[in-house]
Amino acid sequence: MTRAAGARVRVAALLVADLLAVAAAAAAGSPPAEPAPAGAGAGAGVVSADARGEVPAGLRLRPVGDEEILTDERGHSLYTTDEDATPNVSTCVDACAKAWPPAAAPSGAAPAGDFTLVQRADGSRQWAYRGKPLYSFAREEYPGGIFGDGVANRWRLAFRALRTPPGIGVMKAPMGRILVNERGQPLFTPAAGSATAGKGCDAKCLVEWSPVQAPALAREQGNWSLVARPDGTRQWAYRRQPLYAFRADRRVSDLKGFEPRHEGWQPIVVQPELPAPAWATLVKTDVGQVFADAKGLTVYAFNGDLEKIKRLMCDEACLQRAWTRLEADADSAPVGDWSVKKAPDGKRYWAYRGAPLYRFHQDRAPGEVLGNQFAASAGIFGNWSPIVRMPY
Repeated sequence: MTRAAGARVRVAALLVADLLAVAAAAAAGSPPAEPAPAGAGAGAGVVSADARGEVPAGLRLRPVGDEEILTDERGHSLYTTDEDATPNVSTCVDACAKAWPPAAAPSGAAPAGDFTLVQRADGSRQWAYRGKPLYSFAREEYPGGIFGDGVANRWRLAFRALRTPPGIGVMKAPMGRILVNERGQPLFTPAAGSATAGKGCDAKCLVEWSPVQAPALAREQGNWSLVARPDGTRQWAYRRQPLYAFRADRRVSDLKGFEPRHEGWQPIVVQPELPAPAWATLVKTDVGQVFADAKGLTVYAFNGDLEKIKRLMCDEACLQRAWTRLEADADSAPVGDWSVKKAPDGKRYWAYRGAPLYRFHQDRAPGEVLGNQFAASAGIFGNWSPIVRMPY
């Protein structure tokens, strides 16, 4: 299954935090603003600024689509944790702070815009964004990765979200972060070169597609503009692309407008998902949509202590009967969260967020995830898990 086809599945679980963000945006009623320019390559001091305030020294912005990921000076992604419930107070200390080093603020640093300072127990200071303390991830191997996003279901990538008009928000979907309306319905626009893009959405088209109406007092700003409709109403457009919701999408988990029969329509992606290697495919399984090799066989990431498993549960011969490491070609290069490592024997192999990748010998057909149950009690020392793109 190709990545494009794999994306055309129903999204059964979307992040609650994104839903709350949509509701908050609608309630706030703040006018949209054009995204800030990136500060990559700038010197010390302020490296970027927009209507939301400056980005202080020691921090950077990495543009991804129409949004910007917060990074440290090395370009490594920064994160927040759900555990930090009190604004500007960090709960991550001791072992946690070793795994998630606080984003240190230099001597003499002062609050700037959305960026504030956290006084830590050891006397050091840490940057916070909108009250949430910022951390890097010790296992992040290179700039551009987001190894820490979603860890333990409480660590979140820190980024500047796209500003939207009231009633429009952004939500996570398989193809990235997309525009949605206040009901969570994904927003689409006619694809370039399609019949609808050429002639507009006529009466027949409007049976299935609903224009995103703009209030009477709405005003254009930045990338947001207004389209006058034949019935006298006004419609929102983003980057001059008129916005529509698919009427059959009645729940936040629906993406029916992205099915093959609606080929002339495309969702508005404001932050695309990270790329994957050329060999990676997507398949539907009992645990959700997962990554697989070129033949459609599930790939598994191993996290844990393999030597302990060998000594206590499954020796080298046992492991060789069950698992094959996913080797990399000589010219393979890291992409997104996928990296290439070298084993002691000199062979190169693929890893996902730092975890080596394997295939399970009993998986014989696309969609099988039999390795997910392998030596379940070995979870004490580690486990093999499929890489789930979107759970069911």
